[in-house]
Amino acid sequence: MEQTVERRVVDLIARTQEIPPETIDLDQSIDQVVPSSLGLVNLFFDLEDEFDLDIRNDINKEKTIREIALDIKQLMNKKN
Repeated sequence: MEQTVERRVVDLIARTQEIPPETIDLDQSIDQVVPSSLGLVNLFFDLEDEFDLDIRNDINKEKTIREIALDIKQLMNKKN
């Protein structure tokens, strides 16, 4: 079964931040979960690898995790 984009984003954040995925709320802003600028940069690189996209210019730290997943879905649709 294919994982949803939201689930993949949450799982990746959980892995990179070494926190349980169930503690991550999709409506949290990304900078609440990944507080350091370096951590955000690294997360965006990991998201690019995970989804095979160039997202750095399309996602900012003021977004929620749900909004980031939506942005990724839109970028994936544009790519296909």
